[in-house]
Amino acid sequence: GASVATEVAVAVPESGVVPLEETDAGHVRGAGIRAAQDDIASADAVLVGPGLDDADEAERMVRMLATLVPDDAVVLLDAFALGVLPTCRESAAHLAGRLVLTPNSSEAERLLGREAGDDAVADAREIARSYGAVVSMGGVVAAHDGRAWTIGAGGSGLGTSGSGDVLGGAVAGLCARGADPAQAAV
Repeated sequence: GASVATEVAVAVPESGVVPLEETDAGHVRGAGIRAAQDDIASADAVLVGPGLDDADEAERMVRMLATLVPDDAVVLLDAFALGVLPTCRESAAHLAGRLVLTPNSSEAERLLGREAGDDAVADAREIARSYGAVVSMGGVVAAHDGRAWTIGAGGSGLGTSGSGDVLGGAVAGLCARGADPAQAAV
């Protein structure tokens, strides 16, 4: 948010920091995404979610993002931004076909609307079909057309706070360079 923008811009000058408006409680305000609308309008890929910590504001941001992002841009949602998708079905439908989701197990259950089963591939495919997305979760990548891959690399140490943010950034970066979302997620 705006409260840390200056420090980030100084520490990482190549990052192109845009300060986002915050609530009185210090959460990024959903409507604050308008401050980045010029950057979003020219983006090939947009990642939203890391750093968001208020569900209502995340929902506002996802709804607004769906109206701001170009029709050919890949949209990657993580953390709170993907957790609110069940309440943003219209926005999710608008982003279908170019959406990438990186849920952890609890976020996957929220997207499924039920407890996850024993078959992670089936669960990932269900989420992918439901949202028209590529889904990367727990060593499985599934595309909305039914294709799925299992990833044998990594380990339990990656299941820690911040790892999903890094994954999201890597996948979004590959998509921005022209990779197909499924290829980038694998």
